[in-house]
Amino acid sequence: MNFVREENFGEQLIALVAAAHDHVMLCCDDSLYYNTVKLSDVLGVLSNPQIVSYHMMLHPKLSFCHPQGKASSPPTLMPIDSHSVSWIRMMGQLEWNYPWDLSSTVYRKQDVVQMLDTIVAAVGAKGIGHPNHLEAAGVDAVLSPDAPASFQGALAACPVRASASAVALNRVQQVFDNPIYEEAGMTVDALEVLFWEGRQYDIDFSGGKQHSAMHIGDFVLRPEVKGTGSSVDESPANGVLALMQALQPAVVYSNQSNLDTNRKLWNAYSDEWQPEEEWVRTEARRAGANHHTVTE
Repeated sequence: MNFVREENFGEQLIALVAAAHDHVMLCCDDSLYYNTVKLSDVLGVLSNPQIVSYHMMLHPKLSFCHPQGKASSPPTLMPIDSHSVSWIRMMGQLEWNYPWDLSSTVYRKQDVVQMLDTIVAAVGAKGIGHPNHLEAAGVDAVLSPDAPASFQGALAACPVRASASAVALNRVQQVFDNPIYEEAGMTVDALEVLFWEGRQYDIDFSGGKQHSAMHIGDFVLRPEVKGTGSSVDESPANGVLALMQALQPAVVYSNQSNLDTNRKLWNAYSDEWQPEEEWVRTEARRAGANHHTVTE
């Protein structure tokens, strides 16, 4: 995974798509994945040119569209194999007939390129200059007489079981007043504190629950590991969090309110790393203390 600092969203999007492999998944930062979907299976489904898109967040048990506040039952679904189903787009409504979707949807690369070209030709660079503009302009393009040929296919597809959801806890953009689950009370600042404490979503809870909408408001974390203030119970922690935690000792906090968070992080490090580790020795020397005093 590579994080790219945003400088010009539209230009960077074009460049990233151009450099991509044969398929592209468009997704948002509120995407939560909790059941396995094999990408090889998805690519096999998209080998059918009549299937426009593969929607990771749709599944046969959906019945409600949270953004619209309306019932949204699936149309007649046709099994493709043991892992996916398809349907006739024009027989669906709301999410079930939404072929240009930025919520964890997989496309053929050439189709995304064609869509971006169509949007820019219709409304200029501003149409792809912001994620919300990109989605709205793409929907307009699909509905227009000049819709890209690749988006005129009859079918769309999704997994046979709930695999991913959009966790709508807060709103960080001002373009559209999208509804959120305000009862969760999770601001961006509150989520950041939990992130640096090493807390993790309980994906077993999410994966075992029956979700009736693709946008959910559940905020359930894995239990804290006793004495650490962290959800992480494997050593070392995995993925992006491990990388960012490894870099964290180089960051200096001047805000007094962060002392508790820092203490919890160091306690977690002390459980996961032994005193003989070289970076522990280095940090101990920097602190002017014997390395055995790093752990509490």
